[in-house]
Amino acid sequence: MLSALDKLPLIPAEKIDHGWRPGAPIAKGATAEYGQYLSMSCTGCHQPNLKGGESPIPGGVFVRDITPSGNLGKWSEQDFIAVLRTGKTPDGRTMKNEDMPWQMTNKYSDEELTALYRYLKTL
Repeated sequence: MLSALDKLPLIPAEKIDHGWRPGAPIAKGATAEYGQYLSMSCTGCHQPNLKGGESPIPGGVFVRDITPSGNLGKWSEQDFIAVLRTGKTPDGRTMKNEDMPWQMTNKYSDEELTALYRYLKTL
């Protein structure tokens, strides 16, 4: 009954778009296009629109808006890169790695962080 009402997917292969084809590869570079590609790793916590919201982690802190309407609108490119390298914000906050994995993003190249910043500024 649940399967017939589409409430319980018993055959997940029926949900797959078998006609889907990947787009053209994204060229690596300090571009907004490459930044959009990189931002996919941010959507798990910051939501698909990157505006943040409730944490996907039970008991986690509220996830911040990383679009220009959030802190990003006040930060320069250098500020943004410094935050993702050090975990310290321009206003003096120190982020906990368990809330924002800056110890992972501090391994991104300058090119990757610049691309991400440039994409986020377009939102």
